[in-house]
Amino acid sequence: MMDAAGIHGICKARLLAGDHIYAWKLGWTYNLHGIVVHTQPCSKDCVHDTLNCCAVVRFKPPAAEPGRIEVCSLAAFAQGREVHRCQYGSSHGQFLLYRSGTCSTQAEDPRPLTVLRALSVVALGEDGGNEVEYNLLVKNSELLARWCKLGEASGVRRFLSAETARSLQTSHGRFIRLGLAATVATAGTTVIAKSALSTGAGAAALADAAVIGSSTALSLRSAFRQLAVDALRTPTRAQETLRLARGAAQRTGLAQTLFPSVQGLGPEEHFEVQRHVLGSFVNAWLSELPASTPAGLHLDSAVSYRNLTEILVDVLEAGSPRDTQQCAELVQIFFDTFNQEDGVGGCPNPSMARLGA
Repeated sequence: MMDAAGIHGICKARLLAGDHIYAWKLGWTYNLHGIVVHTQPCSKDCVHDTLNCCAVVRFKPPAAEPGRIEVCSLAAFAQGREVHRCQYGSSHGQFLLYRSGTCSTQAEDPRPLTVLRALSVVALGEDGGNEVEYNLLVKNSELLARWCKLGEASGVRRFLSAETARSLQTSHGRFIRLGLAATVATAGTTVIAKSALSTGAGAAALADAAVIGSSTALSLRSAFRQLAVDALRTPTRAQETLRLARGAAQRTGLAQTLFPSVQGLGPEEHFEVQRHVLGSFVNAWLSELPASTPAGLHLDSAVSYRNLTEILVDVLEAGSPRDTQQCAELVQIFFDTFNQEDGVGGCPNPSMARLGA
């Protein structure tokens, strides 16, 4: 199934806040994971490249910049690849049959708690803290998504800590089972990319094949996207290859599918966007629960919103809610307690003291 944005797998309209999603890369040997924190209906021709349409928290691996936990659009997360929903509560038979990182036998926590955990770890820039070092094996996007869904059952109690754990994809047994297949698949992708870079005609042919939708379009599309990423780092030859590939895509009328429009932001602009959207998503989440924030609660910065999410994660984990309704009740009870304690003897609720920026 593919929608207007060229996103395969699950349809965007079926995604819900709190979903754990993933997209394959490196020749279907490794998948990147994220948590949907916001979604709303959009038009049929929407390319899902805005945070209003669908927002995903992901642990972006290091490249030209250090790895960071960020909010991105669904299109930015997918990058033309298939997007799937990770299944929780699977049988042991399914777990053994399905690929690592695609399902879990564990029961997931309620969606509100999942969303709160994800928002509580978004990096806000140097002044906002919440930086954590990416590690492909023991601190990666899959572990982040599993922590959001499972909490301590993921192997780490607090993601923003020195704690580490191997995810399903990076377990020792998985590497043994994968064996030579991973090496062969990765090598094949490298050969395709090198061939495309070596000749402009090869790049144009690659683009034509991928856009037309041949039987190899999915594997070519993955290499194609990697070529686009490489072109941002390599001058001259790679830029020329990408130009020819874009031309081939435009000739078929499907350029937007292979090359979704993405506006590059510098570090300062990036973190400014992250700080702005964090408060918006927390307010939207509280409205949907619903829960009424205390009159005396002043959230005047992104850091205060982030601190509020951390406090509410603690509240919900302590209460162990079974569903969204119980999440709403626990949050409202906590807010009501804040109202009562805030004015008693001029002593504020000690938990809320953490809201200071």
